[in-house]
Amino acid sequence: MIPVKMTKERAEYFVACLGDGKPFIPPPGGWSGDEMLAVAGACLAAARSQGPNNWWSKANDTSAMHREHSEMVEEAFDHDLHAGVGFYSQLIEALMFGEWDKQYAADVQALATQTGTLKKSVSPVKGFVGHPDRL
Repeated sequence: MIPVKMTKERAEYFVACLGDGKPFIPPPGGWSGDEMLAVAGACLAAARSQGPNNWWSKANDTSAMHREHSEMVEEAFDHDLHAGVGFYSQLIEALMFGEWDKQYAADVQALATQTGTLKKSVSPVKGFVGHPDRL
């Protein structure tokens, strides 16, 4: 369980920064784990607000779908966003722990997906050590 603390003022600040293209200024005392998760949540919300139509092919245009089907597409999109965030986190951890060069080239590309709430997968596209690059 992760405790979450947020004020409306702080949420408004994150939305304004993202909307105006401005950087997040660290709070007094620096970035705590809670603040880092709040930033991650703000960025995830901004990515989610673009909807699946801006990420996936137009075949997944939810505007013309039956409500139940569009809800299913939106749910799959939400799961995929979480898989993407998880893989970005994995990449950053590899760098932090000195493992990047053992696992990845300088430029990494992949397709992240998540089926349901548990099954995540990453398909290498470029930059995985020991894997042929695919386009």
